[in-house]
Formats: sequence, structure tokens, C-alpha cells
Amino acid sequence: MELQNLLSYIVALNTDSRVVGKTRLQKMIFLLDQCGLESNSRYSYHYYGPYSADIAEAAEDATLFGCLEFEEHSGFYNIPYGTYEVSDKNLHIPANIGSLDKDTVQRKINIMSNYSAIELELAATIQYLRKQGSVNAIEEVKQLKPAKATDSRMARARSLLLEMGIS
Repeated sequence: MELQNLLSYIVALNTDSRVVGKTRLQKMIFLLDQCGLESNSRYSYHYYGPYSADIAEAAEDATLFGCLEFEEHSGFYNIPYGTYEVSDKNLHIPANIGSLDKDTVQRKINIMSNYSAIELELAATIQYLRKQGSVNAIEEVKQLKPAKATDSRMARARSLLLEMGIS
């Protein structure tokens, strides 16, 4: 399955067939990969946690090919953010997305929808550091992201990982 199609299906399974924010989309795919999605995306550490140029390129391709629509908006303090929406609201979603069945992907997306983009970022960063061999990823995230890694957000990030079955 081509990555741009996989992204389109994942966006389609979100409320209103929409994902707000490039960072959120990146973290959703990363966390789904940790659950067995197997998008074959390569990740490196970025200021906002695990980042995949593969995903960024596939999202751009999906927009160019008309699978997704991307719209940039002006947020707080005029800081831009973007939204991805599925172009075809009647998009046929296959029974399997990557290596997961559609129902599993839907359940995981529903779980993630209850968490903020920052909480997804913190959870993804914890997991990324664990995969890189960190013995205390939680403390490392607190050092890397002191403004974001409040006690309540870190507790929610850990809850997200547990709910998703990632530990």
C-alpha cells in the first residue's frame, strides 16, 4: 500500500475526515506504527519528537494527487497551522490498512482523538526514546521539553501509551 493512500485512509477515519496539524498527523502515524501498522516510514528525532520525511512527502503527494486537501490557517499569535481533509468523503477504506485491520486502526484513532497534540507529541517522544534505548525516557522527555512536559501532560501521555497497548 502506498504511503499517500495509507495517510488518506487514516485521515478519513478521523472525525469529519479531518486531521488538524502536520505534527498531529506525524505522531498519529508514528504511534500507529508502534501498534503494528508498518507504514515503513523512517523516523528521526526532531524538535517535536519523532519525525518522518517519508510521511511529510507522502502527505504532500496525497495533496498533489487530490486524495487530501491541505489548508493553512493562522493560529494564535499568527502562527500558522494546517488541516488535512479527505477530498472524497465517500472514500472506500479497505479492510486492512498497512498491517492492521481497519477496526483496530479506527479504535486507535478514537483513543488518540481524546488527547491533545502536545500529549501525542510527548507520548510519541517517550516511545521513540525507548526504542532508541533510553533507560529513562520519561525523565529525558522532561529535560528535552520542560515547558510541555508538565506532570499532568506526562501522566496523560503515559495513559495514552497504555490505552494504545504500547509500553
